[in-house]
Amino acid sequence: MADTFAPAPSARSDFWRRARRNPNVVIGGSIVALILLASLIGPTLVGIDPNDVDVLGAWAEPGPDHLLGGDALGRDILARLLLGGRVSLLIAASVLAITLTVGTTLGMLAGYLGGWVDSIIMRTVDLVFAFPEIIFAILVASM
Repeated sequence: MADTFAPAPSARSDFWRRARRNPNVVIGGSIVALILLASLIGPTLVGIDPNDVDVLGAWAEPGPDHLLGGDALGRDILARLLLGGRVSLLIAASVLAITLTVGTTLGMLAGYLGGWVDSIIMRTVDLVFAFPEIIFAILVASM
């Protein structure tokens, strides 16, 4: 009889339970977590400045000194990859913060004011969504 009064599992716990059972989610999440962790703390663990030029070590093959080798100027490729990952994460977080701020503000304005303000904001958003992203990227890159 006690089981009939047990609370139903929440949607959150159900999501995590199903996610842990799906091998694709576990493997994909582990890879993403590993890349994030490597990008965030990796440059400090490598101990090599990614901008140090060593002309004598140009095109160095992978070995104990350079795990992924060196580039044309002798810079460590692993250190540069980890630094690039950190920069990419910073840019992604910045874009996300800006998008969240602008989208929330416009949505609140459209919902609160309504009427013609809502129509203008919504038609502008429709225009942005209708424009192919690759064309926009080419336009920005050409400018």
